[in-house]
Amino acid sequence: MPDDILKHFASAAATYDDHAKIQHTVAADLLRRCPASARRILDSGCGTGVFTQMLASTYPDAQITAVDFSDAMLGVAATRQAPNVRFVLADIRDIVDTGFDLIASNAALQWLPDIDETIESLHSRLAAGGILALSYFGPETYRELRSALIAALGLPVTLPSDSFASTSELSSICQRHFHAVSFDTVEYTETFPTLRALLANIKATGTRGPGASPNVTWTPGLLRRVEAEYRAVTGGEIVVTYQVSFCVGRAI
Repeated sequence: MPDDILKHFASAAATYDDHAKIQHTVAADLLRRCPASARRILDSGCGTGVFTQMLASTYPDAQITAVDFSDAMLGVAATRQAPNVRFVLADIRDIVDTGFDLIASNAALQWLPDIDETIESLHSRLAAGGILALSYFGPETYRELRSALIAALGLPVTLPSDSFASTSELSSICQRHFHAVSFDTVEYTETFPTLRALLANIKATGTRGPGASPNVTWTPGLLRRVEAEYRAVTGGEIVVTYQVSFCVGRAI
């Protein structure tokens, strides 16, 4: 995991749950796509443990291993007491345990550099016939912010979400490693009162990643220009689109 991404998530551990409205909504939608029963579960990239808690309540008789690469995030997760959960500090690709009936991952895998390698690695940790269920934020996430920055700066701008796998790429990868694959993409939206409030939300959830390229210095003047362009793009509101793909597949 890149150090800058780890740093941002660690610094957001105390504020994440109060601001991650979309991630929590996606977690509930992912849970509805999970199988009716499972005995051994791996929560890959558990963060502050909100989705882990959902899994623990839904599968009270299961043994759940919840993994995250951020010690600070796990510190928050561990406060959500559940007798059937153990937390492990590790990169999800380094987990050595195998034989899971269900591996679930909410809003985490897009931050890893090689999604094909990651999904192949998770597949190898499933029991025969085990299920992988994941939600994955796509490259159209924050598209309004990207467009506003390009318009205000007058030059090409890329955001961290530009490096996320496209829906077609992710679907192809899931189809290659799993069978009986269910795949769908949903666009969620969230509205903020100002551009500054949106940027504060990104900071509070740790989802800044490596930042925009080229690097953006948010002066008061640039904030005003980007907000004006943003409202022009969206028809007057600071509305954000989050593109999320859901994949559920059975191990081959």
